[in-house]
Formats: sequence, structure tokens, C-alpha cells
Amino acid sequence: MGSVVSSTVNIFLSIILGAISVAYVAVEHAPILKVLQTGATQVATYIKSTNIPDEYNVWVGILINDNQILFLFFVILARIVLASITALGKRAMGY
Repeated sequence: MGSVVSSTVNIFLSIILGAISVAYVAVEHAPILKVLQTGATQVATYIKSTNIPDEYNVWVGILINDNQILFLFFVILARIVLASITALGKRAMGY
């Protein structure tokens, strides 16, 4: 039960930290966010241009856009940071 709660907290915390990170980068480092948006647009274009059947490509076009990819990037970074902090905390406590 403890691992389920821990995993759930980790997921929600990483989503919140990802949103805060996007807002911080947008306010304090707008040129960096513009570069990241350009990269996310290129990734979305590449994913949509693959030779998958049309019945799947329709859903890819609906579900994947550059803003979602950009947010996913920040959430993954937040998860990496949280995992590093957790690992360091467990190591310091001797687990």
C-alpha cells in the first residue's frame, strides 16, 4: 500500500513541478522556451508524418500536439529530479 501511495504522490508532484517549470521558463527564460517549442513542433511533425495507417494517424493528429510534447518534456525532467532526490534521501538514511 505504501508503494502505491508513494507512486501516486510522485506522479502528481511531477505534474505540478512540470507545470511550475514551464511557467518559470516562460517568464524568466522566454528565448529558451521558444527553442523548446520549436523542437516540440518538429517532434510532433515527425510523429505525424510517419507512414502509419490512416486509421491510426487520425488519432495521432488529434492526441499529439507540440504543447503536449513540451509539457511532457518538463514532466519527465521533474520525474528525474524527484527520483534523484529520493535516491539521495534513501542513501543518506541508509536504505
